[in-house]
Amino acid sequence: MALFTIGMLWIGGPLSYLELLCMQSFLDAGHPVRFFTYGDVPNVPDGVEIDDAAAILPGQPFLRHTRSGSLSLHADLFRLRMLAQDDRIIWADTDAYCVAPWLPREGHYYAFQDEQNIASGVLALPHSSIALAELLASTEDPTAIPEWLPKRQRIALEAAQAAGKSVHVANMPWGAWGPTAVTHFLRKTGEVENALPSNVLYPISFRDRGKMLQPGTISLDDFGAQTTSVHFYGSRMRRMLQRRHAGLPPEGCLIDLLLKKHGIAPAQAPLPAEHKAEPTLPAARPRAKSGKQETFLAVTCMKDEGAFIPEWIAFHQAAGFDHFLIFTNDCSDGTDRMVQRLEELGIATHRDNTRGPNQRASYQIRAFRKVLNEPVYRSHDWAMILDADEYLNVHCGAKTVQDLVAAVPDADAFSLTWRVFGCGGIEHYSRGFMTEQFNRAAPLDCPRPAQAWGLKSLFRTSAFERLGTHRPLVPVGGDWDVIKWVNGSGHSMPKRYRELTRGNWRSSPDCVGYHLAQVNHYALRSRQSFLLKSLKGTVHGGIDRNLDYWQRMNRNEEEDRTISPLLPKMRDYHAKIMADPVIFKLYERACNWHEQRIRDALAIGPIAELYDELGA
Repeated sequence: MALFTIGMLWIGGPLSYLELLCMQSFLDAGHPVRFFTYGDVPNVPDGVEIDDAAAILPGQPFLRHTRSGSLSLHADLFRLRMLAQDDRIIWADTDAYCVAPWLPREGHYYAFQDEQNIASGVLALPHSSIALAELLASTEDPTAIPEWLPKRQRIALEAAQAAGKSVHVANMPWGAWGPTAVTHFLRKTGEVENALPSNVLYPISFRDRGKMLQPGTISLDDFGAQTTSVHFYGSRMRRMLQRRHAGLPPEGCLIDLLLKKHGIAPAQAPLPAEHKAEPTLPAARPRAKSGKQETFLAVTCMKDEGAFIPEWIAFHQAAGFDHFLIFTNDCSDGTDRMVQRLEELGIATHRDNTRGPNQRASYQIRAFRKVLNEPVYRSHDWAMILDADEYLNVHCGAKTVQDLVAAVPDADAFSLTWRVFGCGGIEHYSRGFMTEQFNRAAPLDCPRPAQAWGLKSLFRTSAFERLGTHRPLVPVGGDWDVIKWVNGSGHSMPKRYRELTRGNWRSSPDCVGYHLAQVNHYALRSRQSFLLKSLKGTVHGGIDRNLDYWQRMNRNEEEDRTISPLLPKMRDYHAKIMADPVIFKLYERACNWHEQRIRDALAIGPIAELYDELGA
């Protein structure tokens, strides 16, 4: 009996040697190949049947994920409609290589990519499949709330729907119609029993993809008899080839061996310019329309910061932030209740970030991975990750984020350098404004300690797909070339910062700049308050808040009152916050807790000794 047909989709531009390799592997294995395209593709291999993709799913406009610009939504919907039209076709991503003929069992062909999730890069479902019918039904209404999303996300989407602001799938979490949906319905219908183990279709994991470019590491002989496919992980593999190997696979690596096996010459079909595999399509990242008032979100993690929250919120409202997304964990002073009240007042959105079983230790990393799927994050144009002891100090215009963005209107990210403030000789905790108490700081030219030039970043939410505590880590699609990333003086950040190397969380002499803005980092506060910071530890697994930290960060060489012009406006916002009787009561309790905690700490021998050493 004839082998199933392989169905593939391509949107824009000529094929590279990776796609040619995958297509040729199916032809050489005896599979017919139907290649669905939108427009002409100049270098399709002989023997491939070219078909009109628009006959299955019209293009222009293509269905894109708003935040990432990814065409995955369009491909997800196309895949399902293609399967519904042909009972003897198997969907294959154009980065799926055929090791041996694919033989579906009663029309089912798919595999686990890890222990929990079934991938959709290779998928066949018979017309009798209930899962296929439910998948198709779930895509009929692009504003329908997917039942497979986590409960918290469904609640947020339901609230928006109830308010008459239904969220389109393009603005939902990435992959809403992709592998998560496929896995959900296969489990729901029991068809998951047809899923193959990962070693059949995905013998090399995404994490180990680099091994395919290491000479002498992997060959086809290393795969078991069950293996019928290898996944190359498309854009990520192309990026690795471009950045590390000048676009060509190293001699003797797996991909090189496969190219030679099928007679594919890389030079005849080079990889496209890095991260631009869709050159005929418009830019993926939406920007605010001309005249639209852009919105700004501050994101933070907090634990026992109740004594400082009202000032921090009020200051950043004065600085132009519209809303606050606050993650709290393990609070003893009522910080979580205060943030919940701020949520009730419409000022903030609260998320419980308490560590659960088997979750990663870093509260910040866990929170910032969740941020990307938060509706409140996606609804704002700009975001900035700040700690409760960090204050954005804009120097241009009226000292707001709007003025900073206007200073470099085509920027996608501003990485602003810390200016570290010492205790200024202040010993006791006071309920007064921290921004008024502490005005002694390190010199601007202060490369040591390393923390003196740490970065914090303001960035467009539509431009990045992975975030770090100090700066965005990965732009949408991995394409740094379309990102304008500047420092605190509006000058371009060096290209080396694109790599996630150890020192790229801080400024260097060639990119430090304070002309437009800085971040005031009140890392110590008073001697007494520092004791509590040392007891609390660090939310991200960094260095201990001990005597060594104090000595490095207690910088008081210069006076800096550049933040002062914004303080009258801050006091107005502060008065409005404190006018709420619930906030006022919670603040009083938090301050009382802070003061009692200091007394308790000073009664502990080693802590009292540390306190004495701080003043030495």
